[in-house]
Amino acid sequence: MQVNLEMIYTRMQEEAVAAFSFYCGNRTITGAGIFPEDNEIARESGHLLVGTLEELLELDGREKLEGISVIAVDTQHIFQQQSGPASYRNACSKLDRMSEYLDYLIVQGGNVREWISKANRIIERYQEQNQNLMLSVIREAPLSEILGICSEIMDNPVILYDSGMNVIAVGGNCEKLMEDSEWKETLEKGYLSEHFIKNFKESGGLRSAGTTHRTAYINPGNGGLPSICCNLYHEDEKFAVFAVVETDIKLLPVHSILLEYLKELIYRRVFSENRQHKEKYSQLKNMLTGRLQGQSLEPGALNYSLKQQRWGREDGFYLLKVQMSKEDVATDMQLYVINLIEKVLKGCIPLQLGSDLYFIFNEKKTENFEEKLELVKEKLVKYKLNSSVSYRFPDIINIYEQAYLTTAAIRLGTRIDREKYFYPYSKYRIIHIMDILAEKIDLKLLCNPEILHLHENDKDGILMQSFYVYMKENMSLSKAAEILNIHKSTLGYRLLKVERMVTLNLNDSDVRQSILLSCEILQYLNTYK
Repeated sequence: MQVNLEMIYTRMQEEAVAAFSFYCGNRTITGAGIFPEDNEIARESGHLLVGTLEELLELDGREKLEGISVIAVDTQHIFQQQSGPASYRNACSKLDRMSEYLDYLIVQGGNVREWISKANRIIERYQEQNQNLMLSVIREAPLSEILGICSEIMDNPVILYDSGMNVIAVGGNCEKLMEDSEWKETLEKGYLSEHFIKNFKESGGLRSAGTTHRTAYINPGNGGLPSICCNLYHEDEKFAVFAVVETDIKLLPVHSILLEYLKELIYRRVFSENRQHKEKYSQLKNMLTGRLQGQSLEPGALNYSLKQQRWGREDGFYLLKVQMSKEDVATDMQLYVINLIEKVLKGCIPLQLGSDLYFIFNEKKTENFEEKLELVKEKLVKYKLNSSVSYRFPDIINIYEQAYLTTAAIRLGTRIDREKYFYPYSKYRIIHIMDILAEKIDLKLLCNPEILHLHENDKDGILMQSFYVYMKENMSLSKAAEILNIHKSTLGYRLLKVERMVTLNLNDSDVRQSILLSCEILQYLNTYK
């Protein structure tokens, strides 16, 4: 890592009065010495020259100044215009000309020797940090240690996350990051928050940050912290993103150069960690795919694999099944659906079983699940892909049972509502129960005899339908009439007819349940048998 005047400036931002040109900003500086001295020797030795502003201004127009880096101490407070406006204008005019061939910082306070000492401390600090970083990479230290040193070099926190926006590691002062609501949400959840990504999109930074092979500066706006990030590629495939976040020191162009340098230095270590991260993810996917097939799971291994993904076994889950045809598989529709759902519904694990896809959604990781599921549903229906979603279930180990139920919902849905394509199990639960029972018993035997009598004597089915809706709506005349799209008096007239045929006590909860079950059975037999 080459230390130059611009890097020294990053650690003197608050003390510097003015910084000009950085014309030779990539020139390596090995130490600071008193100014003036032989400029040619200073250039060859890599010395940063420190002197007074008056001494620097006297060199205006001299030869052999090109390539020199200078810190000038404004001992007479010219830049505070205490020497008069004329002196200030004259100094600015000279400095403007000199910025064409040399670099310099103007500082105030203290004396020349103090600034030489301060500059040397900064140079030594950079060199020591760079050496520590290289040694840590060589001995394959934990990423947290490596990123901690990177944070020291950047004077800001650094964050590493994979191409799926999951945070891999963080280095530096997380407390300051947590003061920003967007980064706080990211660190707490373990992946870039949707609000963060939305701000990136609105600022136009997400596209450049997501595709560039160089560094990209992003200011999310709305009070969010700016950052510089660069993508890490392996064989043209992005596997990680390395970012520095502005919390302590203002980000400058030189930070992009530093980030590129750090990226090249830690590339292999990050790639190795990412590969292990993927292997752990693959282990979890293999375990869950096995469970879909009915295999048992060892609780300790499952809990460990879930912990690697920052999931808990009892976080609360949903299972979405998408049934694919051979043609869908041949046209890469599987990959399209996986990318679509992972993009819209964060916090899911896609699994493949034969040609079918299953998506496990963690309730704690997936924001606004039901709302976003509607967006996914529209796409699946558009492409005529039969799919079903389970009830919420508390333990991830129950995916085997939920897969069975979603498969049943698709089977029933394609038989009953062929053109709907999306079949939530909750809509087909009663039909599924009836289907199972119908294979074992004559369902009419389970009906309340008086309801069965009503059904047999109701030729057009109007009384049965009206009575069923009325009971389903907790005997609310107005709600039932609204659903049936009739006047309340009309419904009341029908219920009087029912009352003449049925002598059941409607105030008894057991009786009401018996009536509803009987109506469900008879509706099933009329519609599906």
